[in-house]
Amino acid sequence: MRWNSLWTLGLLVSSTWACGESPVALDRDQEAPVQTQALSYDLAVYFLDAGGAFVRSDTIEYQYRNPTDNLREVLFCITPSVALERLSRDGTWVVVWEALDPRRDVGCEGPLQIGPGETFSAATVIQGGTPGTNTYPVYSADEFGGIYRLVLRRVFDGSIEVSGGEVTSNRFILTPQSRDPP
Repeated sequence: MRWNSLWTLGLLVSSTWACGESPVALDRDQEAPVQTQALSYDLAVYFLDAGGAFVRSDTIEYQYRNPTDNLREVLFCITPSVALERLSRDGTWVVVWEALDPRRDVGCEGPLQIGPGETFSAATVIQGGTPGTNTYPVYSADEFGGIYRLVLRRVFDGSIEVSGGEVTSNRFILTPQSRDPP
């Protein structure tokens, strides 16, 4: 009986991996300029009686290292504007959540200057409601959980906003945990 249970568990794990679901562990991409403290976080999912859900992650602490020989500036609006991208089944990254509306400049502080090779540390909590819940920001992933990465917004090299691989984090896993609504 015990071997049968272990074989069934092994088959389940193998089937899950074959279907493109997130693996149990990820290797850390040491070259990513944004590094999260961990490679796996819980995502509490509160399913609402009226439909939809509210989500809230563990605190995700991260560091950004300026990989260039130029001065970089990060514009703060309460916290740095951060986006969360989910790895889709076809291998593309899709934005599913943003911390702040990137068009909102009200209340921004002066930029933080980061010299070549220097780092700064910050943290974010992924929280929001699914579409149709009247909760902002919207968490629009078609499924909960999976492989994700953070993307910093409002990072400038002179007057040019930096994008792409220069402001993305290592990959990490968000594991959904169903919770009763508060």
